[in-house]
Amino acid sequence: MGWSFTEIKSKKTGLTNYVVHTSFRRENKVTSANCGAIKDIESLRKNFRTEKEFKEYINAEGAKIYQKRKDDQKINHSFVLNESDENTDAYLVNTSQIYFRKIWDSLGLTKEFNEIRKIDSKARFQYDLNEIIFYLVTSQIMESVSKSKAYDNIENYLIHPKNIAKDAFYDALDYLAKYADVINNKTYKAATKYIERSSDLYFYDVTTVNLSKYVKESDLVGMKKGKEGIYGPIVQIGFLCDSNGLLIGLIVFKGNANEQPSLKELLTQNFGSSKLKNIVICTDAGLCSIKNKRLAERQFKGYIVTQSLKQKKISDAARDWALTEPFFYKKDTFLTKDQIIQKYTESKDDDEKKDLYNRTFYKSRWFKTKIKINHEGKETVDSMKKIDKPSDESLSNISADKIALPQKGKTISVEFEQRLVVSFSLKYYFAQLKSLNEDKAKAETAIQNGKSIESKSNYDYRRFVQSRSIDDNGEIKQVATKFLDDKFEEERNMCGIYCQATNLDNDEHTIYKSSRDRWISEYIFRTEKSNLGFGTVYLRKKEHVIAHFEICLLAKQLLTVFIYKLYNQLNLKNDKIGKSEVAFTEEDVFEEIAQLKSLVKKDTKGETCLIACRKKNDLNKLMADTFRISLTTQVKTLDSVQKYLK
Repeated sequence: MGWSFTEIKSKKTGLTNYVVHTSFRRENKVTSANCGAIKDIESLRKNFRTEKEFKEYINAEGAKIYQKRKDDQKINHSFVLNESDENTDAYLVNTSQIYFRKIWDSLGLTKEFNEIRKIDSKARFQYDLNEIIFYLVTSQIMESVSKSKAYDNIENYLIHPKNIAKDAFYDALDYLAKYADVINNKTYKAATKYIERSSDLYFYDVTTVNLSKYVKESDLVGMKKGKEGIYGPIVQIGFLCDSNGLLIGLIVFKGNANEQPSLKELLTQNFGSSKLKNIVICTDAGLCSIKNKRLAERQFKGYIVTQSLKQKKISDAARDWALTEPFFYKKDTFLTKDQIIQKYTESKDDDEKKDLYNRTFYKSRWFKTKIKINHEGKETVDSMKKIDKPSDESLSNISADKIALPQKGKTISVEFEQRLVVSFSLKYYFAQLKSLNEDKAKAETAIQNGKSIESKSNYDYRRFVQSRSIDDNGEIKQVATKFLDDKFEEERNMCGIYCQATNLDNDEHTIYKSSRDRWISEYIFRTEKSNLGFGTVYLRKKEHVIAHFEICLLAKQLLTVFIYKLYNQLNLKNDKIGKSEVAFTEEDVFEEIAQLKSLVKKDTKGETCLIACRKKNDLNKLMADTFRISLTTQVKTLDSVQKYLK
């Protein structure tokens, strides 16, 4: 096989180009292919003093183009691809597993599952545990189907366990559920080193997942209306991740149970009694119990939680401070929220208006907080007094006995110091005010149309409507509706305001940004539910349900590491998945890896090879550069793939 030039004159540009083409023998026939072209020969020729120098340059460039074609295509195997009987042995497989296997091994998962099989083997389990779990995780990324369907689709993937019974899949789930915490802990540590990213901020959040309607209530399954609005059997999932979106661990607990204790249980599972002095834990308002704050102070550097400003969630004095007292503007100038809005509205200076609109204003204050806790663990704010600075007495010094739940009918009081950091943004103010006015218009329209509002929601216009039954002699005669002006005014006053509670003394912007980065955990939930089969589960056995979520976690972890490896190749080491403005999204990656398929066929020499079926594009070229192997080349032997993986 060699190469040569063909001189071609472009009809469009009129320029002369040298096309490099190669000839080779396939199935006893000589054929040729174009490798590339050297364009605008006339202009190039002017750069050289002699014809000899010009020809040496052209020959060198031609050799480079040919070699690149040779390296990319690897044309050294012969095939007949038609409808004859000679091709009945060819079948299609997904080859993107090759990339994920490289990551899987680098994270130590192969070694870990082999060790688990050694120390906890059953006589009836004679299969390769690592191969089964790897297949279940990677197939979950390509196509989120049931475990039974995954077994049926096993031949659609290049890497899969051989000669396996379906029951072995479910037996493997038992192992995965048992050792999930150990696996997650080791995988996270390996991932941070493998992609060279560290984090000093952990996020914890909880979501609900619906199970099959045939699953009965148990110690894991509860009957409740989930966040999707569906009543039925559900479980709750708590996720702990870092600021890079790498998952640290998860906990599965009963769907109708209190979510507050789940944080302590998850941290205990993953870290035991060890202290992470440089880590800050960040949660939403639903997980801001005093026990969680105390835990974060004792086990971590501290906490940052979203603090609701609604009545009963905070004292009147602290609420008035948050909503009415001025924010820092510049130098010795402070402006209230209303003054900032007025300044923006009345200003005729475009630069000043732009600065005000894009700016975030801050203020903070320490409070000595006293709360009461009843026998059910419900916390009520008793008082919040302003203090100039915190004392040496911290929440972590309070003993567990002092916050133990009291007997029924009694309450206990606990005092601790915390800092409120409040921010105001005109950008958020106008966005929230617009949404609020739209809900008001819907509510007023519903009242004018005489529409009965029987249920309430905290997320749509119905929260501003009150239905009151008027009865005569004990019978309902009519339903009167009215608009709740006080509730609307309360929410209008909070537009643009964001509040966090913390024990840290960092500057306000750092606290604000850390809390705002909770979008990372929300982004993980969306990815898991929309692309990784996290949303609804049809398994019934407790261990199998837990293992399903563990498979989803490992799938997300592999995908996160995969994308960060691509980022590193592009020198984007500070970018985060979901917020980066690179040329591809996570959805693009899902689509690309699902379409990286090849035909498996034996060549004329009897050697099994892969014939790529995916065309080259920028994304799969980036994958090839990152992992040093292309899955879009024409032919690749299985033997060369095995050598690469080793």
